[in-house]
Amino acid sequence: MGRKGSRYTLEEKLFYIGLVREGGWAPWAVQREYGVRHNQVRQWLERFEATGVDGLKPRSVHQKYAEEFKLEIVQ
Repeated sequence: MGRKGSRYTLEEKLFYIGLVREGGWAPWAVQREYGVRHNQVRQWLERFEATGVDGLKPRSVHQKYAEEFKLEIVQ
């Protein structure tokens, strides 16, 4: 079964994507075998194909902006 509420490492994401791209697996087969939701595998695959490995890296949710940038946007 999958890991509810936890994050997958970059290596794990690449492994599952590799199963689909190079191993000929369907995303639902990855879900059945490893417990990773098929929709999640599809999302990782789309991000990987669009932006490469960088698309799979964690993104900062709380990005901090410089004061100058904030003032520039407001004006």
